[in-house]
Amino acid sequence: MKKFLFILSAAALLLSSCSLDEESKVEVPMDFVDNAEKAELVLLGVYQSMTSQYLYGYHLSLLFTLGTDLAQVEGKVTSSPREIPTNFHNASTKEIAQTWNALYNAVYNANSCIETIQNSMSDWSAHDRQLGEYYIAEARALRALYYFELVRWFGHVALVTTTAESYMPNDYFEQAAPERVYEFIEADLKYAASVLPWADDDHVRTDNSFRMSKGGALGLLTKVYATWAGYPVRDETKWAEAAKTAKTVVESGHHDLLPNYRQVWENAGASVWDPTESLVEVSFYWNSKTGSSDPVGMIGKWNGVITSQVGNRGTCQARWRIVYPFVRKWETLEPNDPRRALSVADYCYGFKGEVTISVEGVKTTYTVIDTDGKQNYMEWLQIAADFTEKKTGKKQEITDEKRDNLRIRYTPAKWDIEEYAKNSPLYSQNYNSTVNWYVLRYSDLLLLYAEALNESQGPTEAAHSALNKVRRRAYGDTRHDLSNLSQDEMRAAIRRERSYELCFEGHRKSDLIRWGEYYNTIRTTAQEVADWASTTNATYIIFDYTQEGKNELMPIPQTQLDIMPKFDQNPGWAQ
Repeated sequence: MKKFLFILSAAALLLSSCSLDEESKVEVPMDFVDNAEKAELVLLGVYQSMTSQYLYGYHLSLLFTLGTDLAQVEGKVTSSPREIPTNFHNASTKEIAQTWNALYNAVYNANSCIETIQNSMSDWSAHDRQLGEYYIAEARALRALYYFELVRWFGHVALVTTTAESYMPNDYFEQAAPERVYEFIEADLKYAASVLPWADDDHVRTDNSFRMSKGGALGLLTKVYATWAGYPVRDETKWAEAAKTAKTVVESGHHDLLPNYRQVWENAGASVWDPTESLVEVSFYWNSKTGSSDPVGMIGKWNGVITSQVGNRGTCQARWRIVYPFVRKWETLEPNDPRRALSVADYCYGFKGEVTISVEGVKTTYTVIDTDGKQNYMEWLQIAADFTEKKTGKKQEITDEKRDNLRIRYTPAKWDIEEYAKNSPLYSQNYNSTVNWYVLRYSDLLLLYAEALNESQGPTEAAHSALNKVRRRAYGDTRHDLSNLSQDEMRAAIRRERSYELCFEGHRKSDLIRWGEYYNTIRTTAQEVADWASTTNATYIIFDYTQEGKNELMPIPQTQLDIMPKFDQNPGWAQ
């Protein structure tokens, strides 16, 4: 999205309601949209839906994607905001209805935008008509994205393709077969890809920052095909389509990996648009004139590094906690992977370290470190041990229990606001940030390409090349290339590589679900955590509530079941 305020309330816009999502809608009088400039304002409103707290501002980026073998919510109870990350939620959990409503609101706005521009552009200049065609394609790509989120999270959803349908009585709406929803998404993305230019070859839009492009539409379509091919639909013919679509992007030369993995996170923290690797990205920003009403997110605050409130920087809630057995396996299998240090925060900020020492029965608590800066947990243990030894004269052992009691505090490092977002105007706030969110990166596309080739053709040379391109960027050389893998070995290598390259970016849960491995992975991880936690008080609570055949989908919101007579609940959720 462009970095300016979206003006959707101009020219006496009309508000009305839609029974499907119970949200207010924005309708634009046709005589208002008399040129491309005004049409763009309408389109930007469709983009702004992405920044909602109920979509990528919080729910679809952070809340819904927690609860895997990589990361879990902090805490030991299932109270808010832990119901969804612990799979303790039900059909009446408000966050689920909020996201359902927000997605349908976004679909409505996309439908309205498409119809408005189509019905308004006949008298425009040739240049404005070309822009209008681009804007329709962008709106269709966004509509596809919103429906993709609906179908992969909820499975059985209503397909509403026009604004007129939104005003039909409740007994009109019925849940479409997932295949039909995917076909609709496919058509929208193919259209967008046929109309939009590559991001670096756009000579029509004056600014295409954070906007849909041919590469974004094709990349998203690749991900749609890979999901369509997996659980629960399992149309494996889509693997070949995924491979063909990804190949178009890969061979185009218009996208690539950034040379440095760190640069990906520096860009997100500073809200820098670089379409080299970024295919679909949500841009959050703050405008001093409107303040908190601006599209800001919780990226880096809810999933960032633990930060105590020191000076003007504010705290980070740091609700995401890394499941330590994942880190241990990563360190064992790929001990020299530089991405680990850039992805796993084994440190915090604003650390206050206290040591309680008992000498001749008298306990005394000392503040050994009280720092405004960065403190590594394992380094702190050594400092504390050295201090205690000086006070007591006894050699101090740093036990696994002491280490593990701090490892439970590990958080993602990719959105380290202290490191990457120091110039953010929201640096001092406790909940909001202007850190961007990647919906789709080129490295994700490369790994999907390798996966699609392997599933449709076997471990081809091109599949090895795509996988190794990601690894070469990580390591800086070819010494860690993988070669001569069998199909099963390639499948395992790709899945492992996705966990390293894309860890904590919101893909893991969806990956496990489409692979049909969500429940089994949770059970395996439960045992790994139990074995690890035998020496520590570290606990995770997702494993007690996850059920096979149920938690692969969210429940249809109870609010919808109560008013939609033709709606059925998803498997396992009926009360």
